[in-house]
Amino acid sequence: MVEIIPKPAPKTPLWQNVIFYLAVFLAVISVASYFILNYYQEKASLALKDVEIALEEDETRHEISILEKEIFNYREKITDFSGIFYTHQYVSKIFNFIESVTHPRTVWLSFDFDVSKLTLSLIGQTQSFQTLGQQFLILKGQESIEKIELFDIKLEKEGEIVFMLKINFNSNFLK
Repeated sequence: MVEIIPKPAPKTPLWQNVIFYLAVFLAVISVASYFILNYYQEKASLALKDVEIALEEDETRHEISILEKEIFNYREKITDFSGIFYTHQYVSKIFNFIESVTHPRTVWLSFDFDVSKLTLSLIGQTQSFQTLGQQFLILKGQESIEKIELFDIKLEKEGEIVFMLKINFNSNFLK
């Protein structure tokens, strides 16, 4: 049967739009921050080179001591920034990890990620104990995981299983 009157397309829920635009905003801010910090690092490096060149010229002792202080100040700033830049942890890796290890029949109801302890707490829901077992085996096969704890398993009225997982990652997970 052919319908003559077209039906309107279903609208995307508001929360999905908000999350999408928030994710895009955070991505843009992250990229912009990277370029801004890189620009300031290059600017500081050029200033350091200029100060070092000025030091090499014949100047009085007083001027040399002033320039040395500036050089050490810039060197310290560059060292501080480099340390921060190279020890930066990519917390966003947790989303890719969750996406890659989620069983097709598992739904995550909530998660909490403690960056300082590298601990991920998940509350999930699945349709059977078999699926729960498969999800656990998927997680157990990951090299980045040091320890997995499965606890608080509940059987809901609809026959679905709600469970909690606590995952501890090794120290190289976010690098």
